[in-house]
Amino acid sequence: MNHVTRWSIVFLVVMQCVVLAGMLRRDGPFDHVGMDYLTTWVASDMLLHGEARHLYDTRAQWAAELPIIEQYNVHWDDRVMHPYLAPPLLAIFALPLGLLSPVFALALWMLLAIGAVALAVRGMASAFEIDWREIAPLVFGSMPLFVLVMLGQADGLLALGFAAFVVLLRRGHEGRAGMALAVLALKPQLLLAPIVYLAITGRRRALIAAALTGLVEAVISVAIIGIGGVRDELAVSRRMAGPAGDAVINVPGMLNIRAAVFRLLPSDLTALQGPLVVGLTLLVLVISARIWRQSDAREVSLFGIGLLAITTVLTALHAHYHTGVIALLGVGLVAAALRERGDGHTARRLTSITWVSFSVVPFLMYVFVESSRAPAALGTVIIIGVWVWLIRDLAPRRRGAQVGARVPAQSAQMSVGSSGDRQGG
Repeated sequence: MNHVTRWSIVFLVVMQCVVLAGMLRRDGPFDHVGMDYLTTWVASDMLLHGEARHLYDTRAQWAAELPIIEQYNVHWDDRVMHPYLAPPLLAIFALPLGLLSPVFALALWMLLAIGAVALAVRGMASAFEIDWREIAPLVFGSMPLFVLVMLGQADGLLALGFAAFVVLLRRGHEGRAGMALAVLALKPQLLLAPIVYLAITGRRRALIAAALTGLVEAVISVAIIGIGGVRDELAVSRRMAGPAGDAVINVPGMLNIRAAVFRLLPSDLTALQGPLVVGLTLLVLVISARIWRQSDAREVSLFGIGLLAITTVLTALHAHYHTGVIALLGVGLVAAALRERGDGHTARRLTSITWVSFSVVPFLMYVFVESSRAPAALGTVIIIGVWVWLIRDLAPRRRGAQVGARVPAQSAQMSVGSSGDRQGG
């Protein structure tokens, strides 16, 4: 990381802090800053006060949110309330902060998110024996990280869980890697690509460990909220999947195949969106799986994990802009792999394009509109473009490696055959 890059990141972070402070001064907490963490704090507060069975009852949630909304004069233009939709485990994890005031808890939650992402960067760099400063410029100062912190989202924990999964898998601890992967059950949609990766590369112990850990998490969740709570959870999820949940689900603010299809298809073709999303998601997974089977069956590679991180975000049905932190970790690994391959020029181009598209331009967009939708639209194009380029780059090399492996084997067989002929003569 040179001086220009370092000071550019510092400048962006300072400007983001200025914007964040301005939003807090104008609107106060939970109007926009911390609005997603508010639901987590309320859910933890409900658990602390014996309301676990009503965790997904929106009327009970509203009753718990209302005192905070009134205390901090929160005014949402697009919704009456902001429902808690995450699994119960997130509320359990956040229980200690539920003992604090909402604002103080929000501040600590933001610091935890930044710390978790920093640990993810350092951990993945250490596992692959690369300089963490090769990944850091793409993550710190990026708008996905800013939005993650600003909203009080849990994606910092998800990034750390993903990194722990990769580190443990890289070191050969498959069982513990599978347990770490289960952290992504906080947003189960993110599990799709990692499960395909483990299955196609033959890492059954990690797959079994992830499944068993997920089962334990599910049992704990049901024990906490009860069967009635599960019914409420499914009911509120169905409502949020319809038109009533458009503001909460916010598909235009996502960074995945679903959002790309939503933006490309006109509104009168909504019936085609679902099948097209499913078809494209399966296609991306199949193509990625072919690369993983060739590149990562024996060892966990930089290119393979970089592709996995990007594919994880693209194929998740519910991956908002702030989830892009995981994809940026992947791009950083791909750039490091290019440098190891001796292709520093391509690595610099990839890093520059990603940095401009996820840090500089989206920050300018956000200053004017205070929405992640336009940055997400740009980011989706870039991430899909990086995925396509990566597939085009890796596929011929893997085929070449296979051909190269077959030629010596055939030569050896011919040599043995010739030797046998001479001995027989």
